[in-house]
Formats: sequence, structure tokens, C-alpha cells
Amino acid sequence: MLLRDARLGRIGMLSPRALGGSGAVNELNLAHGGAPSTGMSLPSLEALLTSGGGARIALDASGRNPYGCGVYPQPALAAWGSSTASVISANGFAAAQRLYRSLQDRLGDASPDEVYRVERDRIRRELVELAGLSCVPDLEVILSPSGTEAHAAATALVGAPTGEPPVVVTISPAETGRSVPEALRSFGGALVPIPIRLPDGRARPSAEVDADFEAAVRRMVRAGRRVLVVSVDVSKTGLIAPSAGCLRSLAAQWPDALDVLVDACQFRLSDRSLRAYLGAGFMVAITGSKFVTGPSFSGALLIPASAAQKLQERLPSGFAWSTESDPWTCNRGGASPLQDNANFGLVMRWEAALEELRAFRQVPDEKVLGFLTRLAAAIQLHLRSDPSFDFIDAWPLDRGIPNNESSWDRVPTIFSFMLRHEHGWLDPAQTAWVYRSMQAQGISPTNRSGGRQQRLRYQLGQPVACGIRCGQPVTALRVCASARLVVEASRPGGSEAMLIAQATAALNEAAELSRIVARMGPGGCKGTM
Repeated sequence: MLLRDARLGRIGMLSPRALGGSGAVNELNLAHGGAPSTGMSLPSLEALLTSGGGARIALDASGRNPYGCGVYPQPALAAWGSSTASVISANGFAAAQRLYRSLQDRLGDASPDEVYRVERDRIRRELVELAGLSCVPDLEVILSPSGTEAHAAATALVGAPTGEPPVVVTISPAETGRSVPEALRSFGGALVPIPIRLPDGRARPSAEVDADFEAAVRRMVRAGRRVLVVSVDVSKTGLIAPSAGCLRSLAAQWPDALDVLVDACQFRLSDRSLRAYLGAGFMVAITGSKFVTGPSFSGALLIPASAAQKLQERLPSGFAWSTESDPWTCNRGGASPLQDNANFGLVMRWEAALEELRAFRQVPDEKVLGFLTRLAAAIQLHLRSDPSFDFIDAWPLDRGIPNNESSWDRVPTIFSFMLRHEHGWLDPAQTAWVYRSMQAQGISPTNRSGGRQQRLRYQLGQPVACGIRCGQPVTALRVCASARLVVEASRPGGSEAMLIAQATAALNEAAELSRIVARMGPGGCKGTM
């Protein structure tokens, strides 16, 4: 394989500084060829878990990052916010501790660069195996500090052959990661956003969205531009766009002018679905920090052999992907976004994520399907029957795979809702207050027995913009299933019933808090927890 011969993807990761917009690479990212000698002592595990991911991974005075997560497990926090991020679990933290001790032992005899390469390659191999991709030939896996950086890498690779960045056609930024649009434009490219929801937040007809994608691609191709279509599986509110049929049609119509990246950073898809995307020749971005529930900022870009071959064949004469000293430097002058840095923080976060994925893969698919089906039915019934909520609709999850009706990834795992009060909907500030309050230590407002008691805290998905109602912007919260919850439900002793009851309790808490903040009036929630 040509890219493998050039060592593209075999031993690489991404540098946040080189990719832009993610904050400087900290002192733990040791540049290839400049690593210290043996005998290095690692910083603390806690420091590593919050390093090598840019500014967004930093902790504030409360010990949390911008997603409300710290470095330690929080057993009193019910994790239903995996569409945003999850607090590290006890099992994930223990796995990171074991790896940390192993690294410390080995750093006495080997250089950090050598130790890092061994662990990075092991993580790549385990990720491929646990994701069900061992049968995919010549698959390239690029580890990245986040899904955002994986997007930037794909854009750089598509634009590298000519030096002209591609035009990126994708869904509206409100439904993707907050930093994704910036990453897609980080090398000077243009972004063509396609709305997938109506102004009031309802989902547009899927056929209309597909038609807009096709029209945008046709317009750019006729203008002589290279196009990168970024398909989202799934969006913040649980949508797939464009449809699988549209995506394959676009790739077939313009094979020489178009590349495809599937944003599967939520990682809410089965191994069969993942193999189908790669088999179609599409690059795929994933993370270990959403459905898998590993700590924030662990990403990967998967490049199938056909896509790698396609990129290689477009290279102009005299262009080389790599040099002997740096496998990720484009040998054409200027800085490369792809570097081989020793990022032990990334290794630690991926190890915690892989521990979650190992446990999830031990659960039979029929059990996964059964629990997610029953959980979805209970959550949707509650959201539709309680007037406190306005359930946000989503299209059926269809990836165009024949005979896939019994796959667990056809069941929705993100449930979006707006909060109502007697006069309308909560505004964004009020919804954010509910979101923060549910995670805060405090007394339960839902205890109607007359007493007041300490309550379980709930982490939901962060508020996401969802249109305009009655002339004002509104945002939606999200309650989300995850691999960790599936594993908990599969254990003996009635865990499934407990988790379904917990999801219902979280919704009741949100409804009660919405009534409290509504009584405060406009602006009453500012500065209040």
C-alpha cells in the first residue's frame, strides 16, 4: 500500500498547536527527535489526564473542565450526558493507574519517545480490535487529541496534494462539536453549512437535506473546487445527515472531485456500520469520550486503504508525504499539521476509554439491543406525556445497510428536549441554570415526603441551540444512553430497572428545576446555582 510504504498513519498522532485553535501543546508533548534521555519521571496521573489536549481540557477553580468533568470518578453523579462528555469511571481511572505505573517502570530503562511509541501502537491495535475492524485490510489509524483535531487532519490530507484547501460541505455548526467548524476552516478552506432543522427546531425532511447537499456539491465541483463532504453520524440531537444513500450517490457521481469524512465522533454505531463506512472508502473520525464514556479528548481518524490510495494518486510529481526523521511532515516546506509527538496524556485517556470499550464488547448484541430499546421507550414516553417537556424529534437511524434491522445502533441513544413552563419555554440562560444545577451538590427539590435530603446529582448533555420559539432563542438538553450504562444494565441484580428509573428521575428533576427558575422570572437565574 502506497501510504503505508511512506509510513503515513503507521506511527502518528496530531499536534494541537499545529492544527490551530486548540491551544498550545504543553510541555508534555515532546517533539519527535527531541525527547529527553532515559530516567524521566512522569508528572502525576492527574496532570497527565488533563494535558496534551489544548486549552479546552484545562480545569477551572472548581477542578472541572468546561464540560463539567474532573479527573476523578464521581460515584454520586449519574452520567446521562455522554453526548457532551462523561466523568471518568472508577474502572477507567484504575486502568489509567495501571498503565501509569507500567510507564514509570519502563521509563527507567528506555527513552520517553520509545515508551510512547510502544503504547501508542498498542492502543491503535486494541482500538482496531475492539471496534471490530481487524478484518479491514491496511487500515490507517491516526490518534488525535480530540475529534476536532481529527477533522482538521482530514481537511489537511485532502488539501495537501494541491495545496488548495477543499470546500467543506456539512451540516450547520449548531449540530456539531463547537470547535469543528474552526477546525474544518483551519487551513483556509471554505465551509458550506446545510441546515438540518427548521427555524423552530423541528427536523427538516431528510430528502430536502439530501437535495441541498447534492446541490452544494454540484455547484462547487462545477466551479472547479475540491470538495470534502462531512457526514455526521450522529449530530448533537441524534440525526444522521446526509442520508447514507445520498452520501454514496455523491461519492459515485464525483469520485475524482470529492472526498468523504464521516463524523462518527459520538461513536454511537455498531462495528458493522463502521465497517460499511470504511468499505465505501470513507474516512471516519471517532472518539473515546462520548458514547464510550472515556475522559474528554481522545480521538482517532480512520483511513481505509482505498481512501489512502486515492490521496496518494493525486500527489503531484516530487511531493513526498514523509521523511525518514519525521513520519508526519509533508516534505514540501512549511509546517505540517501532522506530527509524531509523545503525548502521554492522550495515551492515558485512550487507555481509560478502551477499558470502557472492553467491557461494552463483552455484552452480547441482543442484550445491548434489548436494554437500549426498553430505555428509549421509557424516555420517549416520559418526554411525550409530561407537559413540562417539548420532545425534539429526530429521523429514524438508517445507515443503508441491508438486513440490519436487529442492530443496536438503529435504536436512538440521544433524547433531546426543551423545558416548558406555563407561559412558554425556558430561555437559554434558564436552561443553562437547570443544566448546572442538576450537577451541583444540593438538596433535592423533588422529595415530596415533607423532608429534605441529599440527592443524586445528574449530568445531562449540555444545552444545544434549537431554533426560535415565540420570538426567542431556545436550547435543548439531552439525556443520553452510553456504553457504560449498557454494561451496568447487563449486570445481575436488577440494574436495568434501576437505570431506567434513574433516567426518569433525572427528567423529573429537570422539570422541577424548570418550574423553580421560571418563578424567578427573566434574569433571575444569573449567578444562581
